[in-house]
Amino acid sequence: MSETYPHFHIVLLADDSGENLWPIARKQSPACFAPVQPGADESLLTATVARVQPYSAYPLHIITNSTLSELLYAELRAHAELSPEKFELICPPGDRGSAFSIALICASIRREDPDAVVAVLPVDLRVETDERWPHLLYAAYQIALQDNIVLIGSRQRHKCRDISYIRPAKRLNDIEDAYEVRTFAAGARPATASRAYHEGAYWYAGIFVGRAAEILGLLAHAEGKRHRSATDVESLRRIAETASFFAMLDRGAWTTADAEEVAKTLVYASFEKAALEHANNLIMLSTTIGFSTTGSLEDAGSDVAADTYGNRLVGDALATESQGVTVLAQAPGRFIATYGLDDICIIDTPDALLVSKRSQLNNMDKLLANMRDHDVSQLETSARRPFAWGTATLLVQAEETATWKIELPAGSTFDALSIPYEYGTFSDKQLKKLREQYAVAQGDVLIQERTENAQPTLKGTGDAFEANTENPLLIMCVENNPATLIMTATV
Repeated sequence: MSETYPHFHIVLLADDSGENLWPIARKQSPACFAPVQPGADESLLTATVARVQPYSAYPLHIITNSTLSELLYAELRAHAELSPEKFELICPPGDRGSAFSIALICASIRREDPDAVVAVLPVDLRVETDERWPHLLYAAYQIALQDNIVLIGSRQRHKCRDISYIRPAKRLNDIEDAYEVRTFAAGARPATASRAYHEGAYWYAGIFVGRAAEILGLLAHAEGKRHRSATDVESLRRIAETASFFAMLDRGAWTTADAEEVAKTLVYASFEKAALEHANNLIMLSTTIGFSTTGSLEDAGSDVAADTYGNRLVGDALATESQGVTVLAQAPGRFIATYGLDDICIIDTPDALLVSKRSQLNNMDKLLANMRDHDVSQLETSARRPFAWGTATLLVQAEETATWKIELPAGSTFDALSIPYEYGTFSDKQLKKLREQYAVAQGDVLIQERTENAQPTLKGTGDAFEANTENPLLIMCVENNPATLIMTATV
């Protein structure tokens, strides 16, 4: 069942940096770069790609923005190991919300493939992938072929993503675990959603599948219904018309100033709120697969069972004489212990630590503003940074020295002396006196001087070498195995 499905296209939503999730996510390090679990090398983005790619013969369509596109490209090339023809990064003009972004990509896909069926998924969703996943995806595909739009629903105890829920109606006779949808509520109030869940509603997993024509049609043929005025209907139809017009243009035209101006005339709208809440052809496919994401800091650890005292611990942590404590330990090799604390959240990453009262987690604006006033670099970037050749993680930084862990996929190549420059660790004057000392922690690399007729030298586990401004090196991971280096830069 892992074969590709005819006319099946995958759309991934990766347009939110999640700055409100600091320090889990940063402006230039979105939540999808977070590891699937503390200490893991695989990110949520690469896990999502691996989960969906086998079922589509087409390039992955990834909706993002200009700030994140370069970082996403590097992560997909280095860690998802995707060649450029296997994916496309799409930056819709105007930043008008998911309604326009999804309409634009569906209009574009439909223009090239009129029979297209589209699956839309967020890239930062944790999924308990096992033998249930391909059956779920195939069932959703089959139902979508009947001109329905399929929502994935779960009866897990905690919400899957945003506080959105589905009230099922009657079961479909011919498909197991499929129900007509009585109500879909996007972004509901927590108390309302909780009450609905206890009355038998399902949490919405943030995944839907439908024909491209049907998805676009929810906006193009919008009708006035409860809570939706004639003005709202006209605004949604304009989104569909503009998306269809842009789809006829060359992709380069989407990034022009004219396209930005046109897009900014559209209403800002969520596709779930604007379209799915009012659709008549929704089918819910229920599943026992577990889903989770960190949509807010309050969600940290929500998918972990609490102990007797309400403590939720993720990673290497221990809570003693504490109640209602959440610890998310993402810094490998560091143990966290709490003693005598109540209603506290601790989020520990390799380069930043947040300790907050739980009651303040949804009121982080003052903290973020204070960090901006003090020019705290960790607000923008994180210790871990993907590159097209691999990943670097800043471990230690002082005034005139810094240390990184460098992870190289098999066959990758990078230039010595480039990492401190990319991180902006030192001043331009300091960079002119830069010296780097490398130790091979795992694997084999070839190093080659930048001189004519220079021959590469093999360095294996336990070996060390040096690079400086007078002796820059090209560092190459051997073809068969990945490698890990520890590099200390000194000025």
